[in-house]
Amino acid sequence: MEIKELIEQSENDVDESGVLDLSGANLMFTNLRYTNLSEANLSKAKFNEANLSHTNMSEVDLSGANMNKANLSCVDLSAANLTGTNLGEADLSQANLSNADLNGADLSGANLSGANLSQANLMGTNLREADLREADLSKTTLNGVDLSEADLSQADLNGASLNWANLREADLSGADLSGTDLSWADLREANLNGADLNQVRCNHQTQWPEGFPTQDHTVIQKNIL
Repeated sequence: MEIKELIEQSENDVDESGVLDLSGANLMFTNLRYTNLSEANLSKAKFNEANLSHTNMSEVDLSGANMNKANLSCVDLSAANLTGTNLGEADLSQANLSNADLNGADLSGANLSGANLSQANLMGTNLREADLREADLSKTTLNGVDLSEADLSQADLNGASLNWANLREADLSGADLSGTDLSWADLREANLNGADLNQVRCNHQTQWPEGFPTQDHTVIQKNIL
């Protein structure tokens, strides 16, 4: 479906500022590949199983939208508002989510392999069983995030904040965890083979895999409970 066709469907599609307004629209199963939707208001819109690959969605408002199982591969979602968005099982491989706000979003089972999430806000996000292989999560805020059983192998988590994060049974093999803050994090049964833990910060409440030799790494123990 072409974007001008969407605009023609409603007299209210463009607001006074010239911003495309498709808030609450039903766009399930639509094909919007390579469309320019930058800065559009798409809050609470339905994009279930829609094809949005290679779409420009930088700085869009997708708060509360439903994008379950949508194809968002190679999409530009930099600086987008994705608070409370349902992205469960969506394909976000190679997507640009840098500086995006994903507070409270559901990304469970999503494919984020190779995605750029640098400096994104992921507080309270559900990333259970997500595929984050080789993803860029450097300097992201992942406090309280559910990453249990997620695949983070070869991911870049340099300088990320993972306070209270659930990393149980996560695959962190070969991941760059240098400079991360793992205070209160749960890493029981996680795979840390080959992970870079240089200058990782933790506290007495950090739960490591059974028998994990923290003494073999330059882990900084913080004197907080």
